Amino acid sequence: MGQLVTVSTIEYPAWWNGATTVKVTQQNTSLNYTVSRSTVEFLPQGVSFPVPNQDETLIPWWNIDNIQKAS
Repeated sequence: MGQLVTVSTIEYPAWWNGATTVKVTQQNTSLNYTVSRSTVEFLPQGVSFPVPNQDETLIPWWNIDNIQKAS
């Protein structure tokens, strides 16, 4: 299991407000999610967003490979 990482100050990327969708890629997997920026929330424990057929998902910061603007 990975190391627990938390952040005390959450900063969104400079491009954040100009994005319509964002792509969240998990580390060491081929899993990635493209979701509406308005549904993504950065939390101290990780990145939270809804996933189809699930209420919501939370990916811990230690398991995030990349977050980028999709559109």
